Amino acid sequence: MIKAEKYFNSVLERLIFSKKIKTFNLIKKKITGNEIYFRIKFFFIDKSFLEVVNYLGFNSRIKMIRYSYNWFNKNLISPWDNAEHHKELRNFPYHKHIGKEQVVADKKRFIFEILEYIEKKINP
Repeated sequence: MIKAEKYFNSVLERLIFSKKIKTFNLIKKKITGNEIYFRIKFFFIDKSFLEVVNYLGFNSRIKMIRYSYNWFNKNLISPWDNAEHHKELRNFPYHKHIGKEQVVADKKRFIFEILEYIEKKINP
């Protein structure tokens, strides 16, 4: 059985040891039974930041219930989420916004994937 607290601690460890994250603020964390909800805001060394909302369930595996990742510099760079709109997309509800107008199908995204993607985009 995967434990919510253990998962959350692995997220914190990832943030602490990242060379591209300058600081982060834990806005909210709530663990209820085998579910966890957390909101974190990360500030990267290039002055961009990421706002994260994750709501996950834990049984024999991790179940992503709800997520939102919004990456900003002065403007929104890239948001990913699984809000239940854009039902026309083939991989509903998983999607990524590109600019203000375009929405494309995506896969389920966990925080570690998003961090890796952004860290590769940030110059040292």
